[in-house]
Amino acid sequence: MSMSANPRIKANQGETPDIAAPYIVALIRERERRLAELRRYDRFIAQAAGRLTLQGFWRTLKRQDEDAIQRLTNWLDHEAASGA
Repeated sequence: MSMSANPRIKANQGETPDIAAPYIVALIRERERRLAELRRYDRFIAQAAGRLTLQGFWRTLKRQDEDAIQRLTNWLDHEAASGA
C-alpha cells in the first residue's frame, strides 16, 4: 500500500504514527468518494441500455471522475514524497 492510500503517515520508524494533516485527509476522502462513484457509473450505464445519449452522459461523468481520481492521487503522491 502506498503512503498516499493511508491517512496515517509514520514520522520515523519506532515512533507512533501521526495523523495526517487535515488537507491530506480531505484529499484521501475525496478520492475514496469518487472511487465509489466509479462503481455506480457502470450500473447507471447498464440501466440506460438503448438510450445512447444517456449512456454517453454517464460515461462522460465517469471519465471526469477518473481524471479527478488521478489528479488526487498525484497530489497525494506529491505530498508523501515531500514529507507532508
